[in-house]
Amino acid sequence: MPTPATISCRRCGRRVTGEAPRCPECGADPRTGQSAYRGRGSDKARTCQGVGPRLAAQAVDLALLSLLFIVASYAVYLVMAGAGEFAVVGEEPTSLPFWAAFLAGSFLYFWLCEGLWGRTPGKRLFDLRVVRVDGGPAGLRRALVRTALRPVDALPFAYLLGACAVWLTRRRQRLGDLVAGTVVVRPRMVPVDRLADPAARVVPWRAADTALRRSDRARPRDVGAGGRPARDEDVLMENPGRCRRPQRASRTRPRGARSRVPHPDAPLLLLAAALVALVTLGTAYLAPNAGAAPTPPPVWVATPARPARVWVGGDSLGGELVWGLRPLLDDAGVFKTAGFYKESSGICRYDFFDWRKKMTAVTRTPKRHIVCIMLGSNDTQPVWTTAGWIPYGTAAWKTAYGRRVGKLMDLMLERGTRRVYWVGMPIMREKWRNPRMKAVNSIVRAQAGKRPGVRYINVWSLFADKKGRYVAKWRASDGVHFTRAGWQRLSARVYRSVARDWLPTPAASPR
Repeated sequence: MPTPATISCRRCGRRVTGEAPRCPECGADPRTGQSAYRGRGSDKARTCQGVGPRLAAQAVDLALLSLLFIVASYAVYLVMAGAGEFAVVGEEPTSLPFWAAFLAGSFLYFWLCEGLWGRTPGKRLFDLRVVRVDGGPAGLRRALVRTALRPVDALPFAYLLGACAVWLTRRRQRLGDLVAGTVVVRPRMVPVDRLADPAARVVPWRAADTALRRSDRARPRDVGAGGRPARDEDVLMENPGRCRRPQRASRTRPRGARSRVPHPDAPLLLLAAALVALVTLGTAYLAPNAGAAPTPPPVWVATPARPARVWVGGDSLGGELVWGLRPLLDDAGVFKTAGFYKESSGICRYDFFDWRKKMTAVTRTPKRHIVCIMLGSNDTQPVWTTAGWIPYGTAAWKTAYGRRVGKLMDLMLERGTRRVYWVGMPIMREKWRNPRMKAVNSIVRAQAGKRPGVRYINVWSLFADKKGRYVAKWRASDGVHFTRAGWQRLSARVYRSVARDWLPTPAASPR
């Protein structure tokens, strides 16, 4: 007797024998792809799944995603912290970038799992599968639409809109299912009791899945009809009566030996872990620090009876800020000013001049309500620490420099300073300097953004033309420092920021 040929089901693609009346996976005619789910009644109600199993599967998926994300985040933290380069501009991740990473990873997780395999690990646990309305595989395109509309189904809270749609629709579809043309079914029991075949019964999905996974591996000692090697799907089709696995005649492999046929759902957890780890790694390099106070320290309208004490200083550029800003503040009549600057100083070389000690002394007595500081022009060099030099431009350098900037800001705020106005670096004449100045500015801006009591003042465009090119008329011959007109222009910009917070009405820009 010739061996029956195997064919692929035109609906789900599973291979079955040509004699099989129905596909054990989807229950359709493998030759025509015609669905077994016809009409309305107990078959469809038993197949399309409602709110309960789907919410349970969703909870499992979210728990798995959260666990993988936490583990990946902690692993990244340990690796980067051990290398001294956990983040580009800080030490701890903020909630916003990491929530964005979690949402992006969740989107890829649901889309790829449902598009490639038709189910997520949570759906697999509850034996659910996403298929087309006609019973075929959903595919990546329909899964993309279904996943993209998942936030809409979650409105206004706890998937209430999606749950109402499931309760009201005949096929128990949420809005994403209605638009994508998909339905969630439980394929463990494939209903075939309405078919014309008098021997039709409810075929067990797990037994069918186990049999079809090994359809290529005929065992010589399992002899079927006509003396040919029997296949598992033949055994399944000849014994469709009860929900139990087909019995095997004998074993060809030693007891305990594992099959080399991979399970079709084996990549699911690996894919989920890889996605979450990838998104977490990308976010860890980009996330700035957290830990900022919820509200900035309170200020008041400065008056002659209650003046605000101001300190102005920095490196050599900060010295020019002192020359221009102190007269403007003194003319206002409501500020008491003091100033200091140290040429060639910066944050990288505390062995040359320690700004931590200086700011501790400045804010000790009397307390300074306002600090205007301009530092960074000399910070394009390695950072000196007690453990040695940290090379300039490396991730470790950015971390160390950002940490020092943040600690200097915290030192001033913790000692009673109400507002810190940190002035950024201006554009320079030498083009090789500008990328370095921008790097310093980006780190300072990031640190200031995490502290409501710190204002970052961007002066880059103040000394550039409309095309962003260097303008020489406000700058000294070295292309770094300012002329008198230049530091007056700089001081007017800083004065406007101070006046906006401390004077009753916006002050006019000094000429």
